[in-house]
Amino acid sequence: MRGKVPRGHFLERIENLVGVGIPDVLSIYSGAVSFVELKAAARPKRETSKLLGVHGLRPEQVNWHLRWHQFGGRSFVLTRDDAMGLYMLEGRLADSINDMSVATQRELSIASDWIQVFERLK
Repeated sequence: MRGKVPRGHFLERIENLVGVGIPDVLSIYSGAVSFVELKAAARPKRETSKLLGVHGLRPEQVNWHLRWHQFGGRSFVLTRDDAMGLYMLEGRLADSINDMSVATQRELSIASDWIQVFERLK
């Protein structure tokens, strides 16, 4: 993600430095604060299979995203698979992301390339 950052965006990796469940990256652009959880996944053979499954969000991470959203904060889960697919989902969906198939993540993704990712973080 860092190598793709356009001018004007501030990113800070914060995983495990602040507290349990808080996402990996803090993003600030013109005062807009967002948090991004980064995930890497092996794309399953079938589009109907879960993309993350047991390697997805931990319960503490799910709870953090849902609570942050409840208080009006913006957060995202950004998954890149081994076939270079990119899926950016809103943190408010955290409680169902682990169970989502590849097809569902693709359908609900609000960004599928780095330009779109950073546009969403504005």
